[in-house]
Amino acid sequence: MVFVVLGQNPPDDSKKDKKEPNVNSWVSWSEALKLAKQEKKPICILIQDPECSGCQIFKEEFDASVTAQELSSKFILASIKKTDAPNDLKQDGDYVPRVYFASPDGKILSVSNELGNPKRKFNYPNIRSLLVSMTNVIKLHDKKW
Repeated sequence: MVFVVLGQNPPDDSKKDKKEPNVNSWVSWSEALKLAKQEKKPICILIQDPECSGCQIFKEEFDASVTAQELSSKFILASIKKTDAPNDLKQDGDYVPRVYFASPDGKILSVSNELGNPKRKFNYPNIRSLLVSMTNVIKLHDKKW
């Protein structure tokens, strides 16, 4: 038996990842702290190196992900060069890329990549694992702030 629903088209998943580059700007750490306090949003912090191909791929995948863009609207996005990262953002090493999360007052949260390498807790080799952590931070934010 086949059912046909007239007047509705199936979702077009072919356009799912074909979105404009991320409209949410990556700002400096100092600017992120200021904006997070003003807007009462958590901070997503990317530690990167401009010469790192993995960092470039990470940003490209982030920008291409519709879900990442939707979730990132609930964050202030900070991008920090590896050489400028404060010591509290080197909790398990100095590798890149790595992503930390902070509360609106700048306190670094213990959220890390639960699906990844335990020796590199803040590395997100794929966007899917980052989306899990972003969702966890939003849940924390909704409860606490």
